Amino acid sequence: MIDLGSFGGGWSWPGWVNNKGQVVGYSLVPSGVVHAFLWEHGRLTDIGRPGGYSSGAYWINEAGAITGFDYAPGPSGAALWKHGMLTVLGTLPGYDCAAEGHSLNNAEQVVGEAYTCDGTIHGFLWENGDMVDLNDLVQPPTDVVVTFPVQIDESGKIATEVITPSGDIQAALLIPSGDCGHDCEQRIAEHRNNPITVNNGLSMPGFGKPADWLRNPFGLRPGVPSSSGVFLHE
Repeated sequence: MIDLGSFGGGWSWPGWVNNKGQVVGYSLVPSGVVHAFLWEHGRLTDIGRPGGYSSGAYWINEAGAITGFDYAPGPSGAALWKHGMLTVLGTLPGYDCAAEGHSLNNAEQVVGEAYTCDGTIHGFLWENGDMVDLNDLVQPPTDVVVTFPVQIDESGKIATEVITPSGDIQAALLIPSGDCGHDCEQRIAEHRNNPITVNNGLSMPGFGKPADWLRNPFGLRPGVPSSSGVFLHE
């Protein structure tokens, strides 16, 4: 057992570990907020922004890209760290209370959830600058609400929690189908936001191929069905 340490606030929490042994998570700092961390080779690195702002890391892919949340003033919400740069992915339109990235694959597709301040939750998919409400992608449209995506795999399949019309919480799998008609594309166009890149001045290593080695424009990765339309399997 290896003690990864903390930032002096009394506790730390791990989010994920990749096959290179890099661990991400967040740790309480003495000021009372939490900061995202990257641990590797015995060293714990604070990758949060300086100041009294909370951040946290939930997932790291094999290329060292990290997703989580960043709650500094101004653009905030879901976040992506890559090679020392922080990109604030933001949140879905109308869900401006909070947003968090929970998982990303090696194509840098990020899934997570966005919140309204009254507690409404919708899951999102972010890829190549586009953040889309996963409920807009489900074909055909359904009364089941996608709320809490947990993980996205390398083929774009998404494991998620959903809420049924009766209020039950169930597990579901979103499967890329490549089927996205005009109405679906219209919903995607209406739910875009603008990510903001912040230079943290960090030194975060990149292993192997660049983190974007699989990335192509939204939904057009060769050999993988488009993520612009998905079927929902409960």
